[in-house]
Amino acid sequence: MDIIIFNGFLGSGKTSAITHILENNPCYKFALLINEFGSHDIDGKQLENLSQHTVSINNGSIFCSCRSDKFVSTMLELVLLDIDVILVESSGFANPASLLRLLAFIVVKSANKNIFVKNILTVVCPLQFKKLIYNSTSYMNQVMISDCIILNKSDLVSQRELECVSGQLSDLNTNALIYKTKYGEIDFISLPPRCDISNNMSRLPDNKDLSQKRITLELNSVMHKKDLIKLIKASTEYCLRIKGFVCCVEGDFNVQMASGNIELTPTAQADNKLVILYSSTSSSKEKLMTIFIDSKVVGMN
Repeated sequence: MDIIIFNGFLGSGKTSAITHILENNPCYKFALLINEFGSHDIDGKQLENLSQHTVSINNGSIFCSCRSDKFVSTMLELVLLDIDVILVESSGFANPASLLRLLAFIVVKSANKNIFVKNILTVVCPLQFKKLIYNSTSYMNQVMISDCIILNKSDLVSQRELECVSGQLSDLNTNALIYKTKYGEIDFISLPPRCDISNNMSRLPDNKDLSQKRITLELNSVMHKKDLIKLIKASTEYCLRIKGFVCCVEGDFNVQMASGNIELTPTAQADNKLVILYSSTSSSKEKLMTIFIDSKVVGMN
């Protein structure tokens, strides 16, 4: 049984990559462990229909003390199932400094002696890279701990920009293989076994990114789709990521905003909540609330 970890910042394409693997490898039996930074489980709802075994751990990173015990106990249960692969999607804010220690503990304590940590993957969006790489400890560590880096959304930047980001990733992690993809379309079968990243591990800083925050907003009215898009566009300057399930006059939509790109996909489930992730190093929260106050926001977590 293989364990594959997916790291990557908010909106880089982790869920798209996992969806691609699940939809294109029907001969494998998968289990999923989804980690949401906030209390609102969005990625888990998107993926639960693609796997018979899906578990969500919310309200914190599975690699930090607040959730690491739950991560370990859940993994020890999953490895006993009749499955081939466990895919773990970490929170976009997750700092994986303790990841190898946790995985080693799981392997030793497991009653299943045939488990193998095959890959630690990090999905990178080139549109986010310059903004985050030297400003986020978590982001830096996600790159440095990786066996493979999925340089996703390669169609959204020029070839020159793509090669520049690829070169910087290679400088940060000389051993990682880099795959350039669109829509997270990674070839699961071709993923090689883990490489030796021990040289990087001693360099991983373990301090927290205290500036990264989230709020959950609940809309008390049904909006027109065009008004929702206008609202999100006005918010993009002040936040890192927006996602949720929103009721519109035209139907229910899965809302995703990352790197300024907005996607609304029809869905059968909507609770009219948006999770917004932002940086407290600026007055982002106040500006966001000013934008949303006229859109009848009635709840905030």
